[in-house]
Amino acid sequence: MDWKPSKLSKGQQEERRLEGGRLLLQGKMTQAQIARHLGVSDVAVALWKQRLEAGNRQLKALNAKPSGSPTPQLSQEQWQELVRIILKGAVAAGFQTERWTLPRIAELVKQRWGVNYSGAWLSIRLRQLGLSVQRPTTVAGAKDEQQANQWLEERWPAIKKKAIAEGAMIACIDECGVGFDEEPAKTWGKVGHPPVLRRQRSHRGISCCCVLGVESRTGKLRLFLKTFKGSINGLGIVAALRHLRRRSDQPMIIVWDGLSAHRSRVVREYVAKDGRMTIEELPGYSPELNPEEYCHGYVKGRIRNHCAETVEELAKLMRREFARLRYRVDLLRSFFDHAKIPIINLSG
Repeated sequence: MDWKPSKLSKGQQEERRLEGGRLLLQGKMTQAQIARHLGVSDVAVALWKQRLEAGNRQLKALNAKPSGSPTPQLSQEQWQELVRIILKGAVAAGFQTERWTLPRIAELVKQRWGVNYSGAWLSIRLRQLGLSVQRPTTVAGAKDEQQANQWLEERWPAIKKKAIAEGAMIACIDECGVGFDEEPAKTWGKVGHPPVLRRQRSHRGISCCCVLGVESRTGKLRLFLKTFKGSINGLGIVAALRHLRRRSDQPMIIVWDGLSAHRSRVVREYVAKDGRMTIEELPGYSPELNPEEYCHGYVKGRIRNHCAETVEELAKLMRREFARLRYRVDLLRSFFDHAKIPIINLSG
């Protein structure tokens, strides 16, 4: 019985292939016999015969083919350049939307450097370079980034300076709605069969007007909440401002967005009558500049899995979580940090 090693070098493979070619040219053995003699498949012997016939029955037709050039790869500098391109966004790279996918990145690499990478390898390499798949934060397409940056660089320092000079409280105000149709974080179901939840109600249960304030004299953080059944209109905003005024008699700088209810006649009349409130409007489509946005977002996340049965129970849950949040000064400060409007040294 012939000895057949489990693995051959390229040179040994060529020697075996040439031996098979000689046997084929001699014609004394069938293809099946040659295959058994050399320890290869019948298909391999048939392919050798095809190469012999194509090469005018010359053994050199079975010689090993020269290997091609090494597979091109990106240099370290090119990888770093790719990271910079990814961080600038897919639209800047010529795509229609901002979403980066592995096929898009592979297409970019091929077009820019002529190198082909599989999605699996790109995933590994990009993670090594500090990138990962993340859930993006979306912003309105109509947002003016330049206007938002200008507000941060010019208006916010002016607001702080004015608050310190007047001893005023900066009150960041925003509204949110909470209903019975909120998407739950988790629910129980059979493994492999995600539950389908049918929404029972389509209306909002309550609306909340939330105030996250900071006193310029003491640096103390204040948190206020006013709840309403249904949506909030101008009269509701006035009720929330009165609620705020009953709890603080100091001058106030109100920071909020351009909601139509904020600009209503009844709100303007109340602010003018109070005489100690100044309105500062945020740039359009820039909710991330309002620290209160993160405040009520945190609270809504806390009650996400509570199954309130009535509007009263829903309002009670909101009031309870806001009451707990008042003692989390670290979180309240972090909301200002997330909004990129630091309040360090606000008390002078």
